[in-house]
Amino acid sequence: MASPTIQSLRSVALNVPDLQRAETFYTQVWHLTVADRTDDAIYLRGTGPAHHILALHHGGEARPHRRISCRKSQG
Repeated sequence: MASPTIQSLRSVALNVPDLQRAETFYTQVWHLTVADRTDDAIYLRGTGPAHHILALHHGGEARPHRRISCRKSQG
């Protein structure tokens, strides 16, 4: 069923307990590349034009889904 307001998924931000381990997984298994990093976050890009599609933030496991960003449909 198509949504009249959401066109596509833009990016996802996750809280992870171990940034280095998560970076290794997403770069080696999913083949994403590091676009940017801070002391407590890593931003990973895919092959498209977006700066990043996945943001990993150092945090606990209580709320792993930090943010999900969608693109609105035109019209």
